[in-house]
Amino acid sequence: MKKFVYATFGRSDPIKMAGIAKFVMEQGCTPMNMVIDTEFYPRDNERIIQRADEVWVFGTVDKRMWTEIVLAKKLRKPIRFFIFEDGRIREISEQNARYDEEVREIIIEEKARHRVIPTIRLD
Repeated sequence: MKKFVYATFGRSDPIKMAGIAKFVMEQGCTPMNMVIDTEFYPRDNERIIQRADEVWVFGTVDKRMWTEIVLAKKLRKPIRFFIFEDGRIREISEQNARYDEEVREIIIEEKARHRVIPTIRLD
């Protein structure tokens, strides 16, 4: 049975949506969440993440993506990270994932509160 993958990516990258869907299918999985109606977010996205077998993160992590990662961690879903490089998609470690400035600030605040967060580099 094919895995269902919740694919999250920056909304500044909608043009990459078809490439992401193709990539997920080429890995033998079924992509979920390829189109979002923000009127229903976050309730519907949470249900989709609950049903997904894995969560795959594409590109620079923004605040919406961060909340999805946090939820996936709470649900103990496997999470994989990918970047776009030279017209291709390449998997990277969570420690090498890229975060926008707003998320970096959230992470710094979480560290100050001693909460459990992903291990990342902020350099």
